[in-house]
Amino acid sequence: MKRSYPRQIALVLLALSALSHSACSFLNDLVVINASADTLKVTYRSRGRVDATPRTKPAAEVFESVPWQPLPDTRYKTDPDTRLTVLTLNHGEALLLAQCSPGNRQPDNGCVPEDFRIDELVLVGANGEIRLTGEEVRTAFELKSKHIFTLTYY
Repeated sequence: MKRSYPRQIALVLLALSALSHSACSFLNDLVVINASADTLKVTYRSRGRVDATPRTKPAAEVFESVPWQPLPDTRYKTDPDTRLTVLTLNHGEALLLAQCSPGNRQPDNGCVPEDFRIDELVLVGANGEIRLTGEEVRTAFELKSKHIFTLTYY
């Protein structure tokens, strides 16, 4: 059976193109971890419409392939007018604050600024307050794993 070389070449090029585009299709996770012995009040203001349910999981599972769980409605409140979300993180609990495309398409470059949707973050616990606004919020997270950036409250 004769095969058409132009058709084979086209299929190979199509496969290579798909692979090259999928290599950059990952997101960085920005995670707030409550490492203190008490509960932590987390308040954040989103840019644009707020329609996502906050998701959490045990801090010990942040770097594992354990799915994030939606926070029950009773544990958070979002005001659509002010775009402000307020919730409480328990001891040893982590919050997936944001997911975003990596800066310069590199996993260790945080987020593309335009893709980061949090304008204000306030953490209040027994050990004091952390208040971040604007660009401070995005840059406060530290790379801890290939695609995971964390901000830990002690």
